[in-house]
Amino acid sequence: MRKFKLPISPGALSNTFKSWAAEIRSFTFVGSQDFTRTPYIPLLSATGTMTIADVRIVSAEYYRIGDLVWFWLSVAFTTGGTASTTIFATLPVTASRKAWVSRTALACGFVDDGSGVAGKSNLYSESQLIVQRYDLANFGLGTSRAFSLYGCYEAEA
Repeated sequence: MRKFKLPISPGALSNTFKSWAAEIRSFTFVGSQDFTRTPYIPLLSATGTMTIADVRIVSAEYYRIGDLVWFWLSVAFTTGGTASTTIFATLPVTASRKAWVSRTALACGFVDDGSGVAGKSNLYSESQLIVQRYDLANFGLGTSRAFSLYGCYEAEA
């Protein structure tokens, strides 16, 4: 089996999966699965009385290989109400109990009022992930909010 570098961007991920396809299909657990990107529409919500509105999905896609789901999500939105610390987004595929109980971590960046802020994200339940600022401070209110994240997790069999 050849060695491959781990991709770090959605475009690189797509190209890598295409180059892996011939070898991966020879694995008995994968068979003849298709490695095309599958779009999904995430639902966003927040804790407390903070509202999420004017959601614009920049990218929301995933691959599923056996029980492994690779996905990326990039959205822009407006916040309102009373500021809080946590935003929820739905997952493209139901996560296994082991994946969400262990709070599988995801790579995340956040834009709050037009300024880049380090973010953190992890699975929250079998159907949701959470997004928070690195310092757990409240998100700002208004326009110019966005986050991008990607990662992988084990799907429910």
